[in-house]
Formats: sequence, structure tokens, C-alpha cells
Amino acid sequence: GGGGGMMVAPGPLRVVRCGGSSLSQSRAAFSADAKYLLCASGDYVKVYSTATEECLHVLQGHSNLVTGVQLNPQNHLQLYSWSLDGTIRLWDFLDGILIKTFVVGYKLFAFYAVPSFEGSAFVIVAKDNDERLGSFQLVSVKLPKTPGQEINVDERQLVLEGISESPKCTAFGREGEYVASVCGLHLFVYFFKKKRTHR
Repeated sequence: GGGGGMMVAPGPLRVVRCGGSSLSQSRAAFSADAKYLLCASGDYVKVYSTATEECLHVLQGHSNLVTGVQLNPQNHLQLYSWSLDGTIRLWDFLDGILIKTFVVGYKLFAFYAVPSFEGSAFVIVAKDNDERLGSFQLVSVKLPKTPGQEINVDERQLVLEGISESPKCTAFGREGEYVASVCGLHLFVYFFKKKRTHR
């Protein structure tokens, strides 16, 4: 919001690709000031300048496909990335520095940092960590502020079961009062205060 105006300089449209792998798997994120484009590319996260279109940083650390990126709602100069390697990583994307690694130990298909839930986040994982079963769960995880580079995430709580693994099928309502998820012909809505699911 704010400012309006077009960001893109006029002229022919150029497609930017810097090797790695296709950038289209998951939704990219813009920095709060729209000066940077942050996107997952294979096992990496790439930081592009929207002004010059150049790749400024390649954030390396994940050992499997990065399934998404999201700005940290508590600090817009930080970026979360998550991966099938079972970790959530928090980066300072301006300097290209890894701040913290949260080890969940389950393949992560989606991740949601919701501003009203400081200190925890939500992930979509396969039931029993086996995606061949075709059953996926939305789970809340605690992201403790304890010191240290690598932190094991032991506290997990099931929120919704039998949902789609696609990040596009699950969304949080305003203020994080509820979460809604579509799977096939079913809509699940979970209200956090009442701890009740409607479908």
C-alpha cells in the first residue's frame, strides 16, 4: 500500500532467470519497500533487485526443494523459507545471512507466519510424514526465541486434518481468528477461540 505509482520501468518486458531451477513452483514475495523480489529456486532462495533485475544474493542452506518464502511479519527485513528438508530458515535477506534454522523434521509443504500468533507458525505436513498416503495436516509449531543457530521444534499441535497440501488452498482470516481450507468439495473452517471446526 501507499505511494501508488508503477514500479516497473517502461520498455520491453524481459524475463529474468539466473539458473538454478524453475522459479514458478511457489509464490514469490516482495520486500516491504518493493525494492527486492524474493523467490524459491530449487534448494535456494534468490534475492533480486527490482530496480536492476540482478540477483543480489543466493541464500543457501536448505538440502531439498524450497517450497516457499514469506516475510517475517514481526520484522520486514527478515524472510522465512521452508523446505522438504524439514526445516524453516529465517534470513536477513539484505545481507544474505542465515539467522536461525528451525528443525521440524517433517517435509514442509506450506508455512504461514500469522502476525497475531507471535512465537508460533503454521505448517502443512503429510500425515505420518508420508505424502503417499495423500492425507495432509495443518499443524501449529512453536518457534522459540532461544539463542543458538539451530533449534529443534518439539511442540506441535494439530489444527486441521485431511486438507490439501497446496498452500493456495488454506488461508487465515483477519486477525487470525480462523483458518479456512478447501479440499475437494469440502471447506473446513477452524475457529481458534472456540477450538471448533466447521465443514
